[in-house]
Amino acid sequence: MSLLRRPLARALALALVASPLLVQAQTATKSATWWNPSEGGWGLFTTDQGSSLAAGWFTYDTDGEPTWYLLAGVAPQADGTYRGNILRYSGVPYPQIAGQAADPATVLGQGTLSFQSETAMTFAYTVNGQSVTKSLSRFNFSGKDLLCKTSAAGRASASNYSDLWYSPSASGWGLHVSHLSDDLYATWYTYDLDREAIFLIGALRKQADGSFSGPVLRQRNGTPLAQINGSAASPGSDSVGTATVRFSNGESGTFSYTVGNVTQSKPISRLQFGNASSVCEVRAYPTTTTPPPGGGSGQEECHPPYRIGDVRTLRDTSTANGQTTVSNFRETNVREATFNGHTGIMQEVDGQTSAGTGVYARNYVFNGNGTTGSLGAEGVNPASGQVISTSLNIPARVELQRSFTVGQTVPLQFKVNGTAQGFSTIIDVKTTYKLLGKESVTVPAGTFTACKFETTAEQNSSISGVTTRTQLSGLSWNHPTWGLLKTQVSGTSTISAFGTNQVTNHAGGQELVSARMNGQTTP
Repeated sequence: MSLLRRPLARALALALVASPLLVQAQTATKSATWWNPSEGGWGLFTTDQGSSLAAGWFTYDTDGEPTWYLLAGVAPQADGTYRGNILRYSGVPYPQIAGQAADPATVLGQGTLSFQSETAMTFAYTVNGQSVTKSLSRFNFSGKDLLCKTSAAGRASASNYSDLWYSPSASGWGLHVSHLSDDLYATWYTYDLDREAIFLIGALRKQADGSFSGPVLRQRNGTPLAQINGSAASPGSDSVGTATVRFSNGESGTFSYTVGNVTQSKPISRLQFGNASSVCEVRAYPTTTTPPPGGGSGQEECHPPYRIGDVRTLRDTSTANGQTTVSNFRETNVREATFNGHTGIMQEVDGQTSAGTGVYARNYVFNGNGTTGSLGAEGVNPASGQVISTSLNIPARVELQRSFTVGQTVPLQFKVNGTAQGFSTIIDVKTTYKLLGKESVTVPAGTFTACKFETTAEQNSSISGVTTRTQLSGLSWNHPTWGLLKTQVSGTSTISAFGTNQVTNHAGGQELVSARMNGQTTP
């Protein structure tokens, strides 16, 4: 592809023929975002409108470039599955769209969607004679989810904008919108300058005037769809511009963007292609309290909430390419504070640094409904107190639930906009937490029965042609009163620049030395 050499996701809404609405009872739909946590970078959006379901498939073409395909308007089968043709589109380059945008579709293959539960489904497809079946999970937006239900009423007064949106006078391109409180994710499916389909993502934040604005991201080239097998499909994404979505009511609005030297504004409306419209609301990500096969005890409280006045001291041991360092650091929840437009708790982190002992970081954390989370952080010069770096989360509120079911795996995926010494970079972060059970663990602060997690973490960033990829896996033990007790991690960091790779091997962990939490102390 040409100009838009960066990252994204996918969307749909296309040449789907609208059907008259039928009045029916309000029932939950299968509208959701789906992915495989171990293969981040591709996925599906399903939009269920009663008589018909559309699925936008965001993946990578045979040349590795990000693209999208569509299962358009497939009806439910007698066995509950949804089956139909997978369509490939090309069209008018996005800066030139003034009318019909899409060329006639070509059939790429066939696909089947099978929903096993509220949070699990399989996607089976045959493309170019190759048949593949993928297990997908409902995407966890930092502990939040969308519950969409059918509606017989008009949606002009709707305050949640999750849906497919398009331009009625220029169909064939559009936006898939996931609206979660003050965050709005707009997957823009359109066409690059070579007329090939491309998807971009707007990570947008609510502004004082009610609009949503933020960066436009393009996925870096990734693994062709036929070769994706158990690892991330793309090394990450890059910012290519900015976008603003402004809704005049619940059924219409405008989409404005600047990408490169192209600035445009387009009217958008909700796309209706089935016999039932839907309205969505934000809810906590659904979890099950049914014990998994082999036993289990339902929900386990594993993390305490943040409280002002709590203090924890931890010992950090880190080995990189054979060199080991050991240091202590202290976390103190100081006071209520506002960071990046959100209210939370300022957590000062101090430890032994090259300049001595002093504050070298400020984390901004918060409590949600059954969750804890992060708003971002600042790096601080311990000698002068000057802020020398800033990390802003995208979305701003990244949440993790405090209770887990034994055997449950919870993925988190977000971005961090880091700024330091005049340079800025977007870091893609993907983590998973799987509760293995509870066991006794001994650390300097004492012996506790704790939640034991299997964890993974991946970070990808790029700046000035230098890319960094860090992959870690390990175990952690957490306590509902004392928080993180112990971690054991290992992995690698790979820095790529000018055709060369530098790999650093990492190992290490942390242990709780002492704590004062909610008026209690240990040891």
